[in-house]
Amino acid sequence: MEFFSNLISELLLKKEIINTEDFEIYKFGILISLYKIIFIFSVYVLCLVLEKSYILETTIFLITFFFIRQYSGGYHANSEKMCFLIFILIYIIFRLALKFIKLSPYLYLVLSILSSLFIYIKAPIDCKNKRLNSFEKVKYKQIVKTRLIITDLLILFLKIFSFDSILCSVVYAKISIFVLMRKE
Repeated sequence: MEFFSNLISELLLKKEIINTEDFEIYKFGILISLYKIIFIFSVYVLCLVLEKSYILETTIFLITFFFIRQYSGGYHANSEKMCFLIFILIYIIFRLALKFIKLSPYLYLVLSILSSLFIYIKAPIDCKNKRLNSFEKVKYKQIVKTRLIITDLLILFLKIFSFDSILCSVVYAKISIFVLMRKE
């Protein structure tokens, strides 16, 4: 993966799209993007293998998960392989929960609010590879708060219009983030 990240970055440098000072930053960003593409692609392949009818729920889960997790922080695996395995495990647990756990939509609302509160209290959690300064912590906390409010309003909307499987997808994404909200 690093080979492709380096190759793409060198191409951007050669075409003078980026400058030498930014080379490492772009290389790292491209590497992370490639891993995310592989993770997402793998989840959709798994989705299709398990049951095709959950494509929408999977998409909502992924969007919600990345939407909040980007600024909330939390546990980071020591390697890309371990990260991949944990992410796939989270997805499999989500799918099993979606298929076999049937709770009242009102209980999902309660779980969503509790997850939001816990995430808000703990966020942002930095990691050893990316320490946050005090300004970033304040900024990220505000972003997380806004994103949690957006997802909670989405859940209310989904409840009002009885989109229960989508509602569950959003709540399970928030619960997954809640579970990952710990320092390394």
